[in-house]
Amino acid sequence: MRTIINGRCIVPDSDSNFCIKDDVAIIFDNKIKSIVPMDSLDLSHFDEVIDACGQYVSPGFINIHIHGCAGFDTMDENDDALYQMRYFLPSTGVTSFLPTTMTMPLNKIHNALSRIRIAMNDTSDDSALSKVLGANVEGPYISSKCKGAQAED
Repeated sequence: MRTIINGRCIVPDSDSNFCIKDDVAIIFDNKIKSIVPMDSLDLSHFDEVIDACGQYVSPGFINIHIHGCAGFDTMDENDDALYQMRYFLPSTGVTSFLPTTMTMPLNKIHNALSRIRIAMNDTSDDSALSKVLGANVEGPYISSKCKGAQAED
């Protein structure tokens, strides 16, 4: 079991809002087990004590629209691209995301969705990777009257 201490913890309150608590510790393994007052802890019971040194500690972010990062893109015809995105995103606080396709020919979108499905079904227990929750499909059915910057074809 591990704990994070001395953080400014962003936690839910009773009104389904969030508040900042300074005198709490977060107890966790792979997931948060509890958030307890600091004065109730015996730190000798933990395998690891992480001192947040007064920095903010928040839930992981969910990115619902991301085309790419770290030099890789959802549409890359490369089996490693989504893995590289999953590896990079936790460094930005993103713990899960929806890879977003671009308006492209249907066969390219279908190929990207197949790679996304494989990444979604990755059951490896690697907590260092962001989780793929699904896909955000941008296009291909866009009104020619309301196409914005999209190519009409």
